[in-house]
Amino acid sequence: MSIRSAAAWLPALGLLLGAAAAAAPPELGAAVPELVAEPLAGGAPQHLADYRGRVVYLDFWATWCAPCRISLPLLDGLREEYAERGFEVVGVNLDEERGKALQVVRQLGLRYPQLAAPEPASLLAFGIGQMPYAYLLDRQGRLRYIHQGFRRSDVPTIRAEIEKLLLEEKP
Repeated sequence: MSIRSAAAWLPALGLLLGAAAAAAPPELGAAVPELVAEPLAGGAPQHLADYRGRVVYLDFWATWCAPCRISLPLLDGLREEYAERGFEVVGVNLDEERGKALQVVRQLGLRYPQLAAPEPASLLAFGIGQMPYAYLLDRQGRLRYIHQGFRRSDVPTIRAEIEKLLLEEKP
């Protein structure tokens, strides 16, 4: 993305994040809004509902977000550790230009699904705040935990929330 196109996109993203911050996320225990988005690398749209039956860490991130660059490989490690128990990480990249996001995914060797941001209006229902912004969903697709921002010291808390949901009975 050129500096000129980044400069044009950043105000729009700022408005989106500002509007989303004004929109409250779903309440804990409630079903999350449906999300349909194309994979970052292209292909048929994926539905968040396709992951029902698994515990899902839905991670909203962007290439310009420094804490995101720290969280992405750590989330990949958590996914690897817990995948056999029914855990999945689904990334939703908020960049306008997919190429830069794909470059980051490849540089970091991320193995979990990466989706391109859907239409901005569909993101408003998620109430995205501080980046990265993540929802932890139980096997029925209900919101059980929200994580905003990221520091390495957050990993034990995230891990404990994942383990708690993995111990719950499958539907």
